[in-house]
Amino acid sequence: MLNSQVNDWKTSNWIDFITNVVLTLSDQNLVVSGHTENLSISGLFMQPLVSGDSIDIGESCTVKIMLRGDRSNLFIDDLAGEIVSCDEQGVGVRFKDRLEWYALFHIFGKKVNGMLI
Repeated sequence: MLNSQVNDWKTSNWIDFITNVVLTLSDQNLVVSGHTENLSISGLFMQPLVSGDSIDIGESCTVKIMLRGDRSNLFIDDLAGEIVSCDEQGVGVRFKDRLEWYALFHIFGKKVNGMLI
């Protein structure tokens, strides 16, 4: 069983993976859409579609990741997280628990034109 504490934010293996993501910020009741730049079992880094939203470090959030296929879509939602960085480069989110679907991103990362390579 995976440890529910994610203490390895900086030491996790990160993969470059671009897909749509939506953050719902708990304290501000604000929804921020964008795309991931990379992710790990312990968190993600994203580029918001609209800059200028006031996102506070330490704020709790809920994450929804959308994987789009040719004929279907897969949604991973209700991921609890915390904002750990926010600047002109993007927004960093640490998951409260490890991402149990992390292995899927390695498979989808090899998908080209609807075919696994």
